[in-house]
Amino acid sequence: MEKQSIKLYRKYLDASPGKRSREIFEYLIKQEQHHFELIESLAEALRHAEEWVENAEFGNRPEY
Repeated sequence: MEKQSIKLYRKYLDASPGKRSREIFEYLIKQEQHHFELIESLAEALRHAEEWVENAEFGNRPEY
């Protein structure tokens, strides 16, 4: 969805005549790129869940 939004905002950016509207679409593109990167990093963490689930408080530790 973020990729589609970026594509749409770029289309609007290219067609924007005014400076202010261009700034708004540039801002929206940056926000969507940030969202995409965040979602990708969360998805990557979930793909490798066994690495972080077995660490720290979730891992098997010897009892004291």
